[in-house]
Amino acid sequence: RNELLNEKYDEMKEKLNIVTKSSMSAKEAADQLEILLVKEEKDKERLEADLRELRSLKYRKEQELKANQDDLKVLEMKANNSRVAIRNMENKIYKLDQDALKQEALLYTQDLAIDSLNKRIASMEGEVDLDDLNQKKADIKSLTETLEEKKATHRMLESQLNRLK
Repeated sequence: RNELLNEKYDEMKEKLNIVTKSSMSAKEAADQLEILLVKEEKDKERLEADLRELRSLKYRKEQELKANQDDLKVLEMKANNSRVAIRNMENKIYKLDQDALKQEALLYTQDLAIDSLNKRIASMEGEVDLDDLNQKKADIKSLTETLEEKKATHRMLESQLNRLK
């Protein structure tokens, strides 16, 4: 804007020099200056109107910027509140998970105790659990076979030892 005004000023100064140097009559010089004055007043009015419009635009943009900054602050607060709420919920979920695990462990322990008591009661009443009995028989058979294999290995090693002597 200043550059434009400086250019206009220089242009007017040049025209004034031309008018004063020329061999115009006073009336012609006055008319020429009047025309220049009218033109300059129009330019000034146009520049003032542009300036008012730009100031108005600047004001609107500043208001828009302020509104956007306020909106940003609100959104940042909402985001922060959401993060805090999420963290709180995660803590509650963790505590609930820990409680659920403790309850599961307690139920498991109680189930084992109940099964043990039921077996003891059944044993006291003379009942035999067929699954338990079959499992124990299978264990005895497996252990007997292993014992026989070990005995056979022992006899073979003793006979080899006797031959070496």
